[in-house]
Amino acid sequence: MFALDKWYLDLVTDLGTVLVGYAVECRIGPARFRYASLLHASHDRPATERTTLRDVRFPALDGDVLRWNIPALRFEGAWERTAAPIGKTLLDAARGRIEWDCCVPRARVTARLDGAAVAGLGYAERLHLTCLPWQLPFSTLRWGRHVSESGGAVWIEWDGDLDRRWIWLDGREQPVALLDSDGITQCAGQGGLRLMDRRIVLDRQVLESVGRVLPAAIRDRFGPLAGMREQKWLSRSVLRRDDGIVDRGWTIHEEVRW
Repeated sequence: MFALDKWYLDLVTDLGTVLVGYAVECRIGPARFRYASLLHASHDRPATERTTLRDVRFPALDGDVLRWNIPALRFEGAWERTAAPIGKTLLDAARGRIEWDCCVPRARVTARLDGAAVAGLGYAERLHLTCLPWQLPFSTLRWGRHVSESGGAVWIEWDGDLDRRWIWLDGREQPVALLDSDGITQCAGQGGLRLMDRRIVLDRQVLESVGRVLPAAIRDRFGPLAGMREQKWLSRSVLRRDDGIVDRGWTIHEEVRW
């Protein structure tokens, strides 16, 4: 039996400082473990990442506030939801399921890192996966989210044996919208999203980093994914609507290949 639950949470400050958190539980047969990590990146210094296996807690949603407290990472934060949740079953096949729950598409975030206050706009989602990672029907994953005070967007795109694309703007799915390196176009009732001033946040071989904290019994099973590479960026972004309103914010986006 295989099952993976992965929480992703982020925030971006007005000045472009990025915090990205993960809380993961993985089960392969009798082996089971949890880990959490926190990525911290700003425009004037290299990104740093902390990881722990100790006392890993999943985020908890109380009404419209999602809270996450990880003492081992010296972090605590609260995501106050400002947009309705969205979700999708991305895969339902003999090989397994992928359930995507975007419980906090847009939020005002207050947090403390090493005792210092941090605030910005953010996002959170949960992924439940029962398909073995090396049996996924795609070999490239592109994901991104735009958040501002008044609007939001999120996308997921797969390339490989099964090509799929899902795009939402302000909570509305956009089945005919197109995605490219500059953003989103051809959205029904909206002008689309433009990405600008891209900055690299992370570029790494995933298992070289995450593999250091995996138990040997699980790390060995992930061998087929040894070449997985993750690139993550922060871009300034503009959501243009057909009614002339321009919505400016930040986009975190990534591409993973294996």
